[in-house]
Amino acid sequence: MKKIIIPLLITIFIVFGIYNFYNEDKLNYVALGDSLAQGENPYGEIGYGYADYIKEYLSGKDKLKSYTKGYAKSGDTTEDLIDKIKNNVKAEIDNEQIGIKRALRESDLVTISIGANDLIQNMHFKNIQSLDTIDYTEIEKNIDKVTENVDKAITEIKKYAKKEILLIGYYNPINKKIVDNEKMKALIDKIDALYTDICAKQEIVYIKISDVFVQNDQFLPNPFNIHPNYKGYQAISTKIINYLEKNNKKLA
Repeated sequence: MKKIIIPLLITIFIVFGIYNFYNEDKLNYVALGDSLAQGENPYGEIGYGYADYIKEYLSGKDKLKSYTKGYAKSGDTTEDLIDKIKNNVKAEIDNEQIGIKRALRESDLVTISIGANDLIQNMHFKNIQSLDTIDYTEIEKNIDKVTENVDKAITEIKKYAKKEILLIGYYNPINKKIVDNEKMKALIDKIDALYTDICAKQEIVYIKISDVFVQNDQFLPNPFNIHPNYKGYQAISTKIINYLEKNNKKLA
């Protein structure tokens, strides 16, 4: 009997070890934030966003263990994100309701798109063709406050997420075909610089995407909406994937 049991146990341990090896090589991916993280398109519909393209890429490489963008919601501000973490809101992951704290603790990759709504909540982008309604001076005054709030949100996330964290930048939401708006470009450049500093301090990665949109007016087809189309989201995901392929040990 022992002659049968011992080889059987050895086989079980080997199979279990192989399973663990390959399973540990996969990533739990959590996408946090606002409409960009959720994948809102230029016509107000929630669809395929950059996070979904990253999920598709990881699945194609057989490197995805789990994925959710269930904690992201269109319109969310930095304060909303912080509140969700503090209140441990739940989302469905693999048919189970999981609190955000647990999801972050188990995460291998977190992407964050947040802060844009803090900046534009007083801007009338529904009338984007009437750019005189945009108070750029007021926006610039708000940048320091928004930067501070983004910093606080990252601090809250880092209480639980201990591996790869990427903060995704902003882009100029005004289609160049409408007007070549230098004021908005200057604001985006300032935010890029401030967020780069925050990420260096927080020891996370900043993914700048403003350059992706500079010569690509086709990414913003609706002049009354600031969200990109699927091509824009693909371009954002490509920038993120390029970083991961060069720097993430499980993907390099």
